[in-house]
Amino acid sequence: MSDVTAILLHYKRRANIGELVERLQGQTVVPDILLVNNSEKRLRGLDVPVIDMPRNMGSLARFIVAPLALTEWLLFMDDDLAPATHTLVEDALRLGNQHEGIVGVYGARLRKSPPYYDYTAPPGSGAIEIVKGRFMLFRRSLLNDVPLGLLPDMSPAHGGRGDDIFMSLAIGKGQPVHWLDRGLLLEELPALGVGLEEAPDHYAMRESFTAECVRRLL
Repeated sequence: MSDVTAILLHYKRRANIGELVERLQGQTVVPDILLVNNSEKRLRGLDVPVIDMPRNMGSLARFIVAPLALTEWLLFMDDDLAPATHTLVEDALRLGNQHEGIVGVYGARLRKSPPYYDYTAPPGSGAIEIVKGRFMLFRRSLLNDVPLGLLPDMSPAHGGRGDDIFMSLAIGKGQPVHWLDRGLLLEELPALGVGLEEAPDHYAMRESFTAECVRRLL
């Protein structure tokens, strides 16, 4: 068994999944893989476990599946990304052992007053308050610091969009304890026009969710 489980979130990007799975299986550290399918159409023909959601659960589906992993480390990846090197997982684990919080590539700062969500992340590597969920690696034990009972109460009005913000702020208590590293090389796969950012209210909802996390958690 691997030391890390990759939980892959899929929504209407079937053409990307084979490429993503193949690259993960070609890593120097090969993760266990759980594929979470938010699409109405079931995924078949893949040599990895597939968990079909009864409806589109948004990014919250990652948290629903996370307790099924038995490994020390969890890696969340969306289906519009793929490793650009054979050592991505190994490099992420090395950084994870050096830093206490979440390791990622994309993230945001937290302002002390509205608007709270500040996407001017460090230009290179550095500490950050919020790691974006499209790529995040962390010890499974960190989920013990996340009051998951609040998520069902907070998320329906926000379409399940803010699990990464919620998790980052719950673990870090609003402090820059997480680590972004541009040395973790990822390749963008076709977005196919189905990402959350395509929704006209995405950025307003993101700020609303961040403000609610600040109120509830900090």
